[in-house]
Amino acid sequence: MRLAFATGINGEFANNGSLPWGVPIKEDMNHFVKFCANKVMVMGYKTWLSLPETVQKKYKTLVVFTRKDDTYYNFKGLKFIVENMSQFESFIEFLSQCEDGLDQKTEYCVIGGAGIVESSLKHLEIFDAVLHTLVDPKEYELPHTQTISNSLITRLDTSFKNQDPFFYENDNFSITVTEYYRN
Repeated sequence: MRLAFATGINGEFANNGSLPWGVPIKEDMNHFVKFCANKVMVMGYKTWLSLPETVQKKYKTLVVFTRKDDTYYNFKGLKFIVENMSQFESFIEFLSQCEDGLDQKTEYCVIGGAGIVESSLKHLEIFDAVLHTLVDPKEYELPHTQTISNSLITRLDTSFKNQDPFFYENDNFSITVTEYYRN
């Protein structure tokens, strides 16, 4: 089981359904796509809607959580499973069932939204690897409507060993991409 997410330096996660830093950053997306390759993507419905269509089409099977009773199949020509959150006591219960035999041959990668990432960070014991991208704007504060607690993010350093981080800089941002693996 994997977890992949990106935040600003103050935990900024989303801004009205978009990324706080605007468009996806190519270098971050390259790491994200590689980290999530051949995995079943697990996310909330709003996160799925926010993904670029090229990313949506890259994955054959998705698990999308919604609070609605509606089931969406073949939406925009894509096939995915919708799990109504009321079927599980919690999102973490669903993930634990994945690990305990729901489909042991399948590898999953959780990518968001904010509530799902925060729940995941509180239960790092079920993850083998985590990809965290930290975006630091050079000259302004990131606009945001959702954050992830930095105290939860710092738990990664004590729960996992990390690879050498990848650093990237452009005119607007400094970016650090770190892959964490189980000790």
